[in-house]
Amino acid sequence: PGGLRDLQVILWVAKAAGLGNSWRKLAERGLITPTEARQLTQKERAFKDIRIRLHIHAQRREDRLVFDVQTPIAESFGFRTTETRRASEYLMQHYYWAAKAVTQLNTILLQNIEAQLFPQPATPKPINERFNEVNGMIDIAHDDTFESSPSAMLEVFLLVAHYKELKGMTARTLRALWHTRFKIDNAFRRDPVNRLLFLQIIQAPKGITHALRSMNQTSILGRYLPSFRRIIGQMQHDLFHVYTVDQHILMVVRNVRRFTLTEHAHEY
Repeated sequence: PGGLRDLQVILWVAKAAGLGNSWRKLAERGLITPTEARQLTQKERAFKDIRIRLHIHAQRREDRLVFDVQTPIAESFGFRTTETRRASEYLMQHYYWAAKAVTQLNTILLQNIEAQLFPQPATPKPINERFNEVNGMIDIAHDDTFESSPSAMLEVFLLVAHYKELKGMTARTLRALWHTRFKIDNAFRRDPVNRLLFLQIIQAPKGITHALRSMNQTSILGRYLPSFRRIIGQMQHDLFHVYTVDQHILMVVRNVRRFTLTEHAHEY
């Protein structure tokens, strides 16, 4: 997820819909912001750079970044093995960070394209003064909700945990989160209101794993927990560890959570 093919699919869909065939054109149509267009362009170039280096290294077409080629490709970028990490692990962490950003931006873009092609009447149903339900999704009540109430950046995930019937967040909410996440700093982390909200998320009777995964995908979890941010996309260059460290931890949290649920008793 989040690789070069995801970027291609977006452009194919946009072109077929007559909305444009480049990130710049999509920005001009208002489907993405100029900043998002620049980020997508950068990620596309980065992926193509890796792909071209793969071809040169293999001396043939090769689109799989398998273990055997990760180290020479990493070294071609200037990554070096240290006492604690291999060069390939540095490369792959940079790759996964880029892929996560692409997945996030693509979710926003696809929703915006769908809204243009298949407009639906939006009748907001208030959840509270900061959030509404719009067509089965969580939507911010105002464009500046996260700016004016930074704690709402955690509160929205408490709603994700509590309202499993909702399909996720609207593109407007995801975009606002994406651009406001930098407000999560030391002062934000020390705020008792935010600490309480985070504790409420991990103490929720249901939806914990779903909420934490959503927080990770939107880069909020790593912003709130700096220690966690350092291991996002961190992989181990061996044949035993399939998942990156952040995904592995979230799967452990899921399994620990399932210890308490009778419907999963047969698994443990």
